Amino acid sequence: MEDNRTQPSTAPRAQPAPPYIASTEDGGLGYFDLKQDPDADIVTRIDWTFAKDDTAKVIGPNGKELGSTPVLQAAASVTMLIPAKTFVELGDGTHLIRARVRDAIGNEFDSPERDLVIKLSVPGGLDTDVSTPYINENLAAPTIVPDPIEPATPSATVTVPKYDNMAVGDVVTLRWGHTGNDLTIGPLTDAEVGKPVVFTVPRSVIDAGSIGQQNVNYKIYDTVHNWSLWSPTALANVSDPDALEAPYIFEANLVDGLDQLDMTALDGADPTAVVEDGRLIAGDILVFHLVGTGANGNPVEYDSEPVTYLGRRLKHPLPNDVFTPLIQGSCQLWYTATRNTRAIPRRFARAIPHRLVPLDRSLPAEFFTSRRYALSVTGSLVALAAPWVKQAIGDTLDPANVPNGAKVIIEGNPVILPDTTVEYLMSATGAGGNAVVDEGYRDITPGTTFPLTFITPANKIAAAAGGTAVFSYTVISYDARGSRGRASLPSKKATYRITGADAPSLPAPTVPVSDNGAIDPALVADAIGLQIDILYPGMVDGDRITLNAEGSTGTTWDDVITYHVGRDVHFYMPKPSLVANDGGSMTFAYKVL
Repeated sequence: MEDNRTQPSTAPRAQPAPPYIASTEDGGLGYFDLKQDPDADIVTRIDWTFAKDDTAKVIGPNGKELGSTPVLQAAASVTMLIPAKTFVELGDGTHLIRARVRDAIGNEFDSPERDLVIKLSVPGGLDTDVSTPYINENLAAPTIVPDPIEPATPSATVTVPKYDNMAVGDVVTLRWGHTGNDLTIGPLTDAEVGKPVVFTVPRSVIDAGSIGQQNVNYKIYDTVHNWSLWSPTALANVSDPDALEAPYIFEANLVDGLDQLDMTALDGADPTAVVEDGRLIAGDILVFHLVGTGANGNPVEYDSEPVTYLGRRLKHPLPNDVFTPLIQGSCQLWYTATRNTRAIPRRFARAIPHRLVPLDRSLPAEFFTSRRYALSVTGSLVALAAPWVKQAIGDTLDPANVPNGAKVIIEGNPVILPDTTVEYLMSATGAGGNAVVDEGYRDITPGTTFPLTFITPANKIAAAAGGTAVFSYTVISYDARGSRGRASLPSKKATYRITGADAPSLPAPTVPVSDNGAIDPALVADAIGLQIDILYPGMVDGDRITLNAEGSTGTTWDDVITYHVGRDVHFYMPKPSLVANDGGSMTFAYKVL
């Protein structure tokens, strides 16, 4: 085989670049990078002119090696996967790290150092209520003054109480009514830490939320983008005596002063909007409107088809699937009414004043708006299913079957909405310990069709031969703050064993008590038996390992163990099977399914 490496030389080579860690783009590594998934790996890249047989390393404080990977062929960059727990061990603070490259004859080349910020404390503390994964009950609800807010009130004051782990650099965002209608204070200074955060909400923000009940809550991001989750909600009451009465949802229940709709209890049925206002008359045309925010920050909007009011209490079903993306979030519901000969087009609904006056003398209709009804939506979030690889057979993927790349399939889900982004990741380790990473993203639009397909290049699958590949994706949503308004929802992971011509054979089992292949039965405990250990590259959770032992006397023994991540594989052969071959020999072999 042709060697694609130049001959080793002691000639000077330029310094490698400092390690690049994409996860630090928001300022550093935080709790959600390092501890949310204890088995996570941090993708780290080193740029340099690598030659075959180099070794790339990341060096931390006091010369501690944080990670390394062999270089199997000449390359301009090398990626490695460093376990998150390695960074956790460094602790909170700013640490100096650098890249180090060792060539085949032992020369070492170090990069300049760079700062790595680690902060594991989360604003508000860690949420312990698993039933509300996007609400942190450790945070106190904000307080709102005045109550109610009258039409002539120029502004409102909202106070966010001081919270656990308050720190310099925190950014506090207040949401008034719905996504995008928000205010931000921060980064906090040293003088502001330990004190309540006070927002002055101008009339323009109050009016953007409209009249009636307004959900008001807040969230906090720190310097490394640790997210507090959302606070519990407070209600602002924006008064207008001329507005129609707010609608309400018949199936909702009052809980702690807030109306809640339990989607689990609905079991797929449509919730019912109810309208009761004596100022409506038969023949009025009503259109229901909804704006809301889902658990991970995704906005939801809905306008119903026109409904004719028949002169009594109106009950109208709203689609269940409108509320599904709002689980663990909240929304506002209201309606508009037109009177006389024709309805005003719905596209004008949010721009029309809400008072009970004709909109325009030239239009043969009067237009009315109701107060808004605030509703929180509860239920179980729909988990994001793991992606799957089309050419795989079971949990095995053969590089020979993907000449044009592996097709990674991501199924649709109610939380994958327009204006979200799906970020795909494959992280793999080849038989030689080399890391292989493939990434991609897809911006979701109203025209996006499902399932989504990502193509992992064939050469990357081949580079992972003999190892394992883990496929996953994350749904990202954004608000008006850009990256500081980013919220993410990770999928389950799918792990595949990568086979192929380049995959090595399984290593032989080992017998700890043996001495150069010889076993003294006297050293084997009667109650435990002979221990045989199995360890091979690319072990996957659920592997079914069958061990077979054959003795020179014709005796045989076998056993089966199912491997689970985090557990060593130890077989224990009864001592009598060993004693039966005393003075002879035994052969141990295993297979994996």
